[in-house]
Amino acid sequence: MSKSVFIGAYVSGNSSKGPVSFEMYYLGSLVATSISLIQTSVPTFLASGYAGLVDEVRVIGKGGVYVLDNITYDAANVNAVPVPAAAWLFATGLAGLGLTQRKRAKLVG
Repeated sequence: MSKSVFIGAYVSGNSSKGPVSFEMYYLGSLVATSISLIQTSVPTFLASGYAGLVDEVRVIGKGGVYVLDNITYDAANVNAVPVPAAAWLFATGLAGLGLTQRKRAKLVG
């Protein structure tokens, strides 16, 4: 599952069909809704207005045709969580190598 911080996108379209907005979800729950933007033929940036993590973004609009461009998100803000078991496994492996070397040294010398 990919997660990131959704910044926004440029929107243009037919204003007679009504406004467009974004709904942002994380782990299946709605976490934020952007403001609504009346579409015009001139691309206008619609900001999400939300700085938290999302894994799904839905475009909400009434029928008609609209265009999204330059969809912007920030994956750099997603910090990797270290897995404690991996560090423990690495340390155990190093200790095992050290013990093997120690036994070899006793057998040879």
